[in-house]
Amino acid sequence: EHVYGFTADISRQAVMYSPDGELLFFGAAVAVVMNQKMRSQRFYTQHRATITAMSVNKVDMVVATGDQGECPSIRVWSPSSLQTVTVMEGFHRRAVAHLRFSADGKQLASVGQDDFHSVAIYDWKNGYVIANATSFEAKSLCVDFNPNGTSLVQCGNEIIRFWEIDGKSMHFSDALFGNRAKLQGFLSAGWIGGHAIVGTTDGSLYRFLGNKLDSIVQAHNGAINSISHCNDGLCTASTDGSLKLWTRYLECRLIIEAKYLKTISSNIRCVDWDLEFARILLGTASGEIFEVGAGDGENMHSGPLLEGHGGDELWGLAVNP
Repeated sequence: EHVYGFTADISRQAVMYSPDGELLFFGAAVAVVMNQKMRSQRFYTQHRATITAMSVNKVDMVVATGDQGECPSIRVWSPSSLQTVTVMEGFHRRAVAHLRFSADGKQLASVGQDDFHSVAIYDWKNGYVIANATSFEAKSLCVDFNPNGTSLVQCGNEIIRFWEIDGKSMHFSDALFGNRAKLQGFLSAGWIGGHAIVGTTDGSLYRFLGNKLDSIVQAHNGAINSISHCNDGLCTASTDGSLKLWTRYLECRLIIEAKYLKTISSNIRCVDWDLEFARILLGTASGEIFEVGAGDGENMHSGPLLEGHGGDELWGLAVNP
């Protein structure tokens, strides 16, 4: 058994490193753990509907995946044993749009696809909601904990909201853009220290001090689909076919072009930077996954780790007996 391709059209959280450093992705209702060297796959198949979001907890060595449906579920499971640890359901409606563990692994934030994109903070080990709130009617595009786990940044279409978590309560303040910023789709977010960095549709990086816009860097020629952050800086992935590594001062130190990897689609949808082993996973809109070195940008394998159909629906299948 082998899964080809991943859910590139629904989520930009679909490709990550597992806590053990293996490739982790999802397609339809199946989450896949893949060994890069052996190209062998193991499957988590406990979801009853299409998986729409994922987050990795490297502290407790678990993964959270959320699905869609009338009453969607969030399942926390072990990628080594493929056993379910916790199931949380009943709060969200339609689908789980985003998931994100806090840096210490104790909390799990989720955003639903209901009319007001409700936000929940879970004590996932005990399976209950610590705090919750309704957010905004605009489409929600990403959410991320700050490094100390006491606040969130939530990005949407023409809105950025900062949430403070105070016990069972959540309080928000919207971003103050001033006159320099352009209201647009805010697709991705990361952190440099306590400062939120937001990726935009026009390829800019917005840096915030608190909830106030501090600076703008023109980073890409296309939308910034995904940001992966660590203590060394940021990695950004764009529709312009490039992946860039940035220092903590937002100075670009490496550019990786998808065309040199011979990707079918140059639209990079997902990225995950493993600082410890100096490597980066990237997933394209055509369902391919590549692993490159963070030092030189070279492909660490002879080709893609994974290939699949991308773009439109797959309508034909023939089996060779």
